[in-house]
Amino acid sequence: MRLATLLTTGLLALLLAGGGAAAPSVIHHQGRLLDDSGAPMTGSVTLHFALYASATDPTPVWLESHGGVPLQDGLFHVLLGGESSLDPGTFADDLWLGVRVNGEAELSPRMHLGSVPHAFRAQRVDELDADNVAQLLALLNSLPDADGDGYTALKFGGDDCDDRDAAVHPGATEVCDGQDNDCNGTPDDDFEAYWWYPDADGDGFGRGPAGRLTCEPPAGWVMVDGDCDDSDASRHPGAVEVCDGLDNDCDGQVDDNPSTGLTYYYDEDQDGYGAGAGQRFCVPPFSYWAQAAGDCNNSDAAIYPGAPEICDNQDNNCDGQTDEGLGQMWYPDNDGDGWGADGSGIWACEMPWGSYTSTSGDCDDSNSSVWPGSAEICGDGVDNNCDGQVDESCP
Repeated sequence: MRLATLLTTGLLALLLAGGGAAAPSVIHHQGRLLDDSGAPMTGSVTLHFALYASATDPTPVWLESHGGVPLQDGLFHVLLGGESSLDPGTFADDLWLGVRVNGEAELSPRMHLGSVPHAFRAQRVDELDADNVAQLLALLNSLPDADGDGYTALKFGGDDCDDRDAAVHPGATEVCDGQDNDCNGTPDDDFEAYWWYPDADGDGFGRGPAGRLTCEPPAGWVMVDGDCDDSDASRHPGAVEVCDGLDNDCDGQVDDNPSTGLTYYYDEDQDGYGAGAGQRFCVPPFSYWAQAAGDCNNSDAAIYPGAPEICDNQDNNCDGQTDEGLGQMWYPDNDGDGWGADGSGIWACEMPWGSYTSTSGDCDDSNSSVWPGSAEICGDGVDNNCDGQVDESCP
């Protein structure tokens, strides 16, 4: 009895190994048993596996047995580590695999295993010629359950949607990995998917349009798009704009309203004073901007803080007062006696249109014979001189 070298080479593939030459959790082992005449064996057998530190070492570093292993045209497959745990420390150096069938002696020679990224292989794998590799692939493709997960491949009438991965089969737990783990036709179902974008500079903002719709982000990807320079972590939406000739906040404008620079105010009438909240500029802007603020009328160049106040019923110097220090009170003189009534005046630089006077104190602005200083007329019962008395000094 012998183990066909065609299938014992290169068939110790890792199912759960990490990157590089990480030690496996479970090894998927396949082979083909031939009898002494070279014919494939049939039925089922008990297989005993052992790992040794050398080709002749009598003491194994690991043992495991699998009973009732079925043979199909001599082919078998088992999961090493499924019965006896594989200690990661065992794989620090090269190992030799020994195989016994039923209770017979160990098959010779042992297979020398060398570690390679993501797999352990027999030493003779590099010696296979092109024809043997083709035969090896053909035999692998002929296995109804190539990954040994207990489910038959689709091409053999089964329902295993990926017969290369033992973690993928009907009833498997769906995980967020972009695959259809449970073979129900939908990858990552039961997980909510989001758009993610690559964030090369690590500033928390990605750059589209190369987004991916997945339930978990790929390494180094983020949910927020809009970075205008994914090689500079200081440039992203919401960043502080500074005077450096770059669009720091990714709003499509360079050096707009930066935190550095000087503040200017819009000066519509170009009188040297602007109004409004002001805006920062890295370099002085063109016309219609001024560094001084406080213009209370930005459409009249004669009105600005510090302008001379003139008698025009406007606040020329923007101090909140109109014609202050100019003009006087004018009183309506309804009876034309040259005197106006108290409390009825208006402030003006010039006498308003109509009958007005600059003097007040008329106690009856409807009677031209009544005004301060008028002669008192005895017997008329009127305070003619507006002194608060009637017919005073009359006999």
